[in-house]
Amino acid sequence: MENTNYYEHSKKEASKKKFEEKNEKKDYFKAIRDFERSEIEIIKKKAKTFTILAIGEFVVICILGFAIASLAPLKTAVPFLVRVDNSTGYTDIALNYLMLRKVIRMLRLNISCQNISLTMKHTTGRLFRNRPIQ
Repeated sequence: MENTNYYEHSKKEASKKKFEEKNEKKDYFKAIRDFERSEIEIIKKKAKTFTILAIGEFVVICILGFAIASLAPLKTAVPFLVRVDNSTGYTDIALNYLMLRKVIRMLRLNISCQNISLTMKHTTGRLFRNRPIQ
């Protein structure tokens, strides 16, 4: 039985005309072409998706870089010296030269402001008295 089926099938194939064979090949090649086009479209969509993701990641990386760079000045190290009294164990922070200069400037400014205000209190009466009358 199987041989008869094979014989019938091969008889049909042999009796086909050339235009029928061409139509079958056209259908076959059309199916291949459609498959490749769909695969190319899928690849283009994936490429577009990955491009959008890469741009998004780049933007996030730039924002993070800017955030880290803007926080960098807040993390500066300020060295200081801790003094310990050998007999009592009392600790205090010794001022460095720059901090000491700032403190001295502020004290001088404070003292000079106090002197100016004292001088103005004493001289305001005289300044008003010595003013010429208009």
